[in-house]
Amino acid sequence: MSIWLWYSPLIKAVLSPLIAFGLLCFYHPYGWPKNAIWSVCLLWLSLGVIYTHIFEYLYHRFALHSGIPGLKVIKESHRKHHLIFNPLNYKTKTPADLKEVSSRWYIFPILLFWHYFLFVFLFSRQASFAPILFFGILIRFLAYEITHYFSHLTDNFFDRWIVKI
Repeated sequence: MSIWLWYSPLIKAVLSPLIAFGLLCFYHPYGWPKNAIWSVCLLWLSLGVIYTHIFEYLYHRFALHSGIPGLKVIKESHRKHHLIFNPLNYKTKTPADLKEVSSRWYIFPILLFWHYFLFVFLFSRQASFAPILFFGILIRFLAYEITHYFSHLTDNFFDRWIVKI
């Protein structure tokens, strides 16, 4: 079976955020932090990771499990994920099932740009730190997507690598 068949949902879920973040950095009009000490940059990076963790929890808890009026399609998509992947069937060998693991390719770019403009609006004096904050967001998002994908894929190289460690 072709590698593309197994990994295409993951590749799309990883490439899309990388391209969106690259575009954000390229078009970022507020300059980069000048004379910022590394600890301040690390703080903004960490805030991005923490923010994404909290956002993902709230999004998962309320949008995916409780449902938001007008956005029932999100809850139904997540419900389908839980119908396929449950305690009796947590991993799969079926490529079609893997389409229900990763976020759709367009989700991260939409959320990234929406949050970017909100951040710049609310924290305009710190706008030069936006790329660092959103790099933390990117790192957290990709770590989640990749580990979540491999947690559902049977007999993958990531599991074999982890076992060796």
